Amino acid sequence: MSFEPILVSRIDPQTMLFVYNETVQAQPDGEYQVPGNCILVLAPEVGENECPKWITDLKKMDLRFGHPGTGSWEVVQDYRQAELYRTDNGDKYELGSDVDSVSYDGIGELPAWLTLEARPSRFHHYIDGAWVLDDQEELEALINDKVTELSIACQARIYAGFESSALGQEHHYPAMDKDQQNLTASVLDSTVPGLPEGWATPFWCEIGGEWAFRLHTAEQIQAVGRAGKAVILACMAQNSVLANAARNAKNKAVLADISWSDPDLEQF
Repeated sequence: MSFEPILVSRIDPQTMLFVYNETVQAQPDGEYQVPGNCILVLAPEVGENECPKWITDLKKMDLRFGHPGTGSWEVVQDYRQAELYRTDNGDKYELGSDVDSVSYDGIGELPAWLTLEARPSRFHHYIDGAWVLDDQEELEALINDKVTELSIACQARIYAGFESSALGQEHHYPAMDKDQQNLTASVLDSTVPGLPEGWATPFWCEIGGEWAFRLHTAEQIQAVGRAGKAVILACMAQNSVLANAARNAKNKAVLADISWSDPDLEQF
């Protein structure tokens, strides 16, 4: 005579929570040698974030422990495999870690200070069980970002250099910080009283793809200085106008339409 194997449900002896089902084969005498921490009543199927828990008044050393009629399965919430987030700051929560002197092990009702929903952005705040966007806070941050973006674009345009026809033909002049300092020094030098006749100063510039130190008279280097100043002032004025427009933007759509555009140098 053969005996069919049976299924039993293994539990965690500390938590009494279901772990997995396993098969127990019958002994030759027809008896079943059931392993420890196994329940002869199959655990029920559960949904997402749920786990069966064996409830009984018997001690685990009692020979009747886990037998039919000695206890029952209770379905409890189980978030041990879920990603949890703190509602105060949106940070991902690690099970068992302390938050204001309390912790959560993943079993049981989810505390009010945790949620399954990831924080959509730093401008969202957890209110009445949901992440709520603070539109004004977001807009203010976006305005600050836009002002910074415009400032960077303004600086990039200035650093790109400028053109001057002081030497007769249009040449391109660099305008990085060091270049601006060198130009200022050269212009100041050109205004010193009593310059010798034929005074000239070499200055780095480009024409036709060829960069070189080319001699400039006092009048020429001053003309270059005025051209450079005009470009810098034009860019700064443009940046001021656009930054003010950004600061006065009433919503994200208006703000998104604001972008850097090179100034009209004819006005300067």
